[in-house]
Amino acid sequence: MRTRLGEIELGNIIIALFLISFGAFACGHMIYDPIPVFNLDFIHWFRGFLLYSFLFILGLIYQFLEHTTEFKIPGVQRDTIRDNDKDILKLKKNGCYIYCKDRLYKKSIKNEIDYSNKNEVSAIDRIFFEYGPPFDEPWDFQYGTVHWFFMNPIIGGITGGFFVLLPLGIIYFFFNLIFVQH
Repeated sequence: MRTRLGEIELGNIIIALFLISFGAFACGHMIYDPIPVFNLDFIHWFRGFLLYSFLFILGLIYQFLEHTTEFKIPGVQRDTIRDNDKDILKLKKNGCYIYCKDRLYKKSIKNEIDYSNKNEVSAIDRIFFEYGPPFDEPWDFQYGTVHWFFMNPIIGGITGGFFVLLPLGIIYFFFNLIFVQH
């Protein structure tokens, strides 16, 4: 079934569920037991799923900030953010779904969807054009299912580590250097 989220098929759903459960299992092991034994309690798996969900949302926020034009964030946004806007507007005016730019002309069908905002490009349109929808291609790291459900939490983990854990670690280091008695 073709939707804005890609061609939703049973195989793509199974791959997405596998990646989500693998990510939750890996996050559960990172929290409780670094030794890879395949017997987690349900509560450990659930806490791993919560960590996976947090990293997934953090990755989505980073991608949104990377592709939006409303905020001027140096070091996060690319200079080439508006390069694909003409192609996206052309797709929206023709009524085509916005799929990844690499396979754009193979999958575009005219008058398939009616957009309410045909004259402006949103950040989610740029994200879908750059990485494809979540259920598009199952086994490609650049776009599609593996990118959304495997690479996106990794991007969230890197973002959280760089923007949250690194500053807290520096503050902790200087706090211990100044206030802790030796």
